[in-house]
Amino acid sequence: MERISIKRELCKKCGYCASVCPTDVFGPNGELQNPAECRHCGLCALICPERAIVLDENNTEKSIPEAASGPGSGGWNKVQTQKPGRHLLSGNETIALPALDAGCRFYAGYPITPASEIMYGMLGLNNIPNGRFIQMEDEISSLAAVIGAALAGKKAMTATSGPGLSLMQENISFAVMTETPCVIVDVMRAGPSTGQATRPAQGDIMPAIWSGHGDARKIVLAPVDIADCYSLTIEAFNLSEMFRVPVIILIDEIIAHLKEIVDIPERNLVYDRAYDPNERHFGPPSNYGRRAASLPPFGGRELLHVTGSTHDQSGTRAASNPDMEQWTTDSIARKIQEAGAYIHWRAPKIKKNTKHVIIACGSVVRAAEEAVRRLARQGESVALIPIKFLSPFPDLELEKALLHNPEVHVIEMNQGQLIHLVRAVYPAALSLTQNTGTAIEPRRIIDYFLNKEWERRS
Repeated sequence: MERISIKRELCKKCGYCASVCPTDVFGPNGELQNPAECRHCGLCALICPERAIVLDENNTEKSIPEAASGPGSGGWNKVQTQKPGRHLLSGNETIALPALDAGCRFYAGYPITPASEIMYGMLGLNNIPNGRFIQMEDEISSLAAVIGAALAGKKAMTATSGPGLSLMQENISFAVMTETPCVIVDVMRAGPSTGQATRPAQGDIMPAIWSGHGDARKIVLAPVDIADCYSLTIEAFNLSEMFRVPVIILIDEIIAHLKEIVDIPERNLVYDRAYDPNERHFGPPSNYGRRAASLPPFGGRELLHVTGSTHDQSGTRAASNPDMEQWTTDSIARKIQEAGAYIHWRAPKIKKNTKHVIIACGSVVRAAEEAVRRLARQGESVALIPIKFLSPFPDLELEKALLHNPEVHVIEMNQGQLIHLVRAVYPAALSLTQNTGTAIEPRRIIDYFLNKEWERRS
């Protein structure tokens, strides 16, 4: 059997396989152009909507190389996890495990409710070769240290809550401008300001997406359960290293402290930062097989020039060049859109006769799931679309799911933030918000539908 093959009767030439393949096995229309280069990472088969790609499983293990460290290194590798099997864990506890499994070897942070357990979990770095844990004096220095470690070649992370995210704004923009990969976890609590430090809310959705001055674009992921906390943390590190962007993992206090059984696999597919001494350091990559330019580590043999000012592809300052400013911001925005194509989130199929659709993220999804089940038993036609990727927002997928024009209801624990993202796609979307510092319960959602609250408001 061939190492990789395509069922031509199923292939629709969408090109998704080419967009995620790290070794240019596929052409732009899905044709096989370099099958011998296939590493059997499985991304193409995973993303193919028609299941047209066939991999020879007998070749899988031997065709995936070990992590390299020299010129031309990087790419996809299968990595052994530290604690495979079933575990009862909270969201915060779970996030620390995949961070270590993904190769995070530096953590700098300041303890803050309700994110402190992530910091405690990352103390394990001190027991790992080349690992380093540092408690910083505040969140400003925490992210500064993370950026420094990332530029020195480490996978690096920090965690905080709303007030800490506010302090990180300038350094978030610096990480975006310098294309520095890093992961930031924000555990949302009730605010503004100190607010209710131990209470749940979702008031950081828009700040996470738009945090940082000067149109600083980044990726924002939003787990809805403990299994997501594991898988999306792995995804966060992969996306950050692949596209050289800050990635924010956004959870609320309920997800952070909820405990569930999570199945941790024996191995994970992990992306290690690509490095080629012959490539430029900033902007779009010259090698199409990569999603970002090559990043040599500080302390190596190659000179790396890093500046927060507008710069060219070598990092040389160009603060008075309008064309270079346009090029810089365009290339950063383009990476975020390319990341959206890689994520390729698919909305659940909504039946054409469905009258109402709920859209939610975080712990509200859990309440909505139960509410939908109970409403169905009472004859109400309601479906749910859980949003796990907030930036880039899945506009096209949402449009496809809502083609039959149902009544759309965005439910969230704030004064209304996710609703603005949805209304950019579906202007008629309705809003149900709660900002009490307590969870939205299924009965609240059921009452909303049975009493037709939106009709009374209008």
